[in-house]
Amino acid sequence: MGPWHLLFMIASYSAILVCLYAVYRIGVERGWQWGAIHLIILGAFYVLFWLMESWAAIRTPYYVYPPAFPDVVGYYPWNTNPVVNLCAFNTPTDDGIPRAVLFLETALVFAAMHTAMLLTPIRRFRLLRPFMAALALLGLDLFLDPLASWSFECMTIGSPSQLGLGFWHWHVLPALGPDGFGIPLFNYAVWYAAPVVLIALVGLVSWFYDLAFPPIHTSQSGQMVLVIVIDMVFLAIIIFGFGIIIAFSPNFNDIPIYWLRLIFAAILVATLIAIVVFWKSYKFDNDFRWWFVYPQVVFLVFGVIALIGSGAIASVPYLWVVALVVTLLFLLWSISPYIKRIWP
Repeated sequence: MGPWHLLFMIASYSAILVCLYAVYRIGVERGWQWGAIHLIILGAFYVLFWLMESWAAIRTPYYVYPPAFPDVVGYYPWNTNPVVNLCAFNTPTDDGIPRAVLFLETALVFAAMHTAMLLTPIRRFRLLRPFMAALALLGLDLFLDPLASWSFECMTIGSPSQLGLGFWHWHVLPALGPDGFGIPLFNYAVWYAAPVVLIALVGLVSWFYDLAFPPIHTSQSGQMVLVIVIDMVFLAIIIFGFGIIIAFSPNFNDIPIYWLRLIFAAILVATLIAIVVFWKSYKFDNDFRWWFVYPQVVFLVFGVIALIGSGAIASVPYLWVVALVVTLLFLLWSISPYIKRIWP
């Protein structure tokens, strides 16, 4: 394990610890019931990411985690047959996934979800939350994934075509659409889809709570329940729709890669338009909550330090351009719920 692995682990473990502190603060501010609910949500995110990574290891066998991290957890033994590997040379196997990676995924989605919640406290804008968080995290992954990985052309034996920190290795071919610094398109699709599905699931939990304990203090409580039911249907559609995005995996479809590129681009453009259209309704004057900022910004800081200090700024051409744009936009996203308090 090298120094960059250690620094990455420090960022991941500290991020998950701060998320646990955030759960405590939620319990203090809103009551122990909500603290307990968010503790369950945090744990569920971790388990779901572990299950998702385990499934991907079988169904999309184009990446591995080299034996460098000391905190590897084994994959869940899904009862499914491995798919055909399209590579001329099979991707090496590994022993599992580092907990540091699972903590990164869990902490980022948990903190981004609460950032979106703070921005959209009005009920009718709750459906935007999964999309806001997903677009922000996809942007961060456009920077971190090329920085953290090596990418190999798997039709020939040779050196990596893209040389980052080597935390994980991609083995790709043109049919996978490795357009983002050697990272295949399905990786970015999943980074968009997974937060949408997980945060939509949390939305369902909150609406189930509203159904069980309706706002009896208002004479329009029956109408409120009807609205909640309709919103639940919409969220169910969202979960279904973005389950399809996960099917961008090359072993789930026969759609040509150029069509997948167009579909994904259209989804991102539609998401961006929806977010921009309603920006005047967002709440930018919340009390500052560093416990939701830190789990996101710590990985951004790690990325900038590693990009410069590891030499990746030279070994991954033009990644510094992406890093510059992502750093500015993702930092703005992380502090956006408090921007009017920071700069009144």
